[in-house]
Amino acid sequence: MPFPEKLQKVIQSFATAPRELKGQALLQYAKKVPPLPKEYAEDPNRLARVHECQSPFFLAVHVEDDGGVRLFFDCPPETPTVRG
Repeated sequence: MPFPEKLQKVIQSFATAPRELKGQALLQYAKKVPPLPKEYAEDPNRLARVHECQSPFFLAVHVEDDGGVRLFFDCPPETPTVRG
């Protein structure tokens, strides 16, 4: 299944960018992460911990009625490259 066009552009940008620019780009993406929706922010038990990450990282997956998938995550702002 192909990625949405906007995501494909991001993937291509990271694939072709020099290493030092990738880090800067991750930091910029980290600044744009929206807050968790209220239902997840108020009930952190709805998020599953990703134990493989060294930084605390929590994830939830929601399948929309139209079959689309939305990912929600939470991790400390002190880990900007993980957030990015």
